[in-house]
Amino acid sequence: MKRNGIKHIKVAPYHPASNGLAGRAVGIFKKGYEKIEDGSVQTKLSQFLLSYRTTPHGTNGVPPAELLMKRRLHTQLNQLVPSVANRVRNKQSQQKAAHDYHAKERDILEGQAVYAKDFRNKKAWMPGTVIEITGPLSVQVQLDNKTVIRRHQDHVQSRENDVAGEPVTSVTPSMISVVLPERDAAPPTPGVSDHLEVPKSPPAAPTQTPFKASSLGTRPVRKRARPGYLKDYLCES
Repeated sequence: MKRNGIKHIKVAPYHPASNGLAGRAVGIFKKGYEKIEDGSVQTKLSQFLLSYRTTPHGTNGVPPAELLMKRRLHTQLNQLVPSVANRVRNKQSQQKAAHDYHAKERDILEGQAVYAKDFRNKKAWMPGTVIEITGPLSVQVQLDNKTVIRRHQDHVQSRENDVAGEPVTSVTPSMISVVLPERDAAPPTPGVSDHLEVPKSPPAAPTQTPFKASSLGTRPVRKRARPGYLKDYLCES
């Protein structure tokens, strides 16, 4: 004990209270050991020590194993608590599923004729040929002027799918046609027709009477008429 630097302090005999900490540790071990029914002596001892060392201490509120190892030990109770790692993996899986649902399938091969985005001119696309697949979503394109550039697949368009040999770089208002239903028309019957035609002539706007001076004063009044699209509604007076 002297060699290991241990100072042995003796207490009065037949007085357990003088060494109460050791006596309390023996009592805790006896109660815990008796509660473990299955297993050998070594198994019961190992289970008790694991349970005791991972239980927060009543004085400092920290498990003894955490004070020694600076981390919490993994026990069966941890399986009852939702895992942060599993939660992150589930969220990432949901995000990937939502992305894949809206993502477009792109299949660009080596030797394919494409248009590559010109970042010097936002509306220009340069013709070229794919010479190498550099990643899952990136390619190297050799332009017609022998310049080799690297582009993401979002910045590459296939020439075979172009109309009149020119890629579509913007959408103009003339390309969009909006079909508006008639305001007073009955809803389409399911199974008969799923399209609504634009009326040949727009409905006439309600006419308004010009202001007239009232005979009771000089404040102008006007004739108020209900809008035509409310003719099917009944108003309680």
